[in-house]
Amino acid sequence: MTAPERQLTLQETIEVPHSGGTIWRPRIGFGVYQSPPDICKKSCLEALLCGYRAIDTAQCYGNEAQVGEAVRESGILRGEIFITTKLLMPQGSVEETLERCWQSVREIGLGYVDLFLIHTPSSGLARRREMWLALERLMEEGGTRAIGVSN
Repeated sequence: MTAPERQLTLQETIEVPHSGGTIWRPRIGFGVYQSPPDICKKSCLEALLCGYRAIDTAQCYGNEAQVGEAVRESGILRGEIFITTKLLMPQGSVEETLERCWQSVREIGLGYVDLFLIHTPSSGLARRREMWLALERLMEEGGTRAIGVSN
């Protein structure tokens, strides 16, 4: 006998596997890779109106500010929207990299991001460590609720 099929929704959330913890994150998110700033805000607003509650951006996309503007203009409570952004590269020291992370948080303009990721871990051991330590500090200081690695 097979288990009954479950219907997934845009609002459904997941647990973080193998972490012993949970994080609220809708299963389906709206990505803004290659979305020019002049289009990004409008498309994010439309996605939010259609029910999306997760938006994925990154420093190198050049549209973090527009994501934040769309969330603020949507009228949806901040706690109901999950924002992910990504750190592209280390800046030379943990402090400088931390400041670059805070720059993204300020640019998005929502007080914090839900998930801040290392965009790609291909920069070598010392540089990955620099980025990770900066993300840990960002989380300790309240700039993000969770950290991880993308790609």
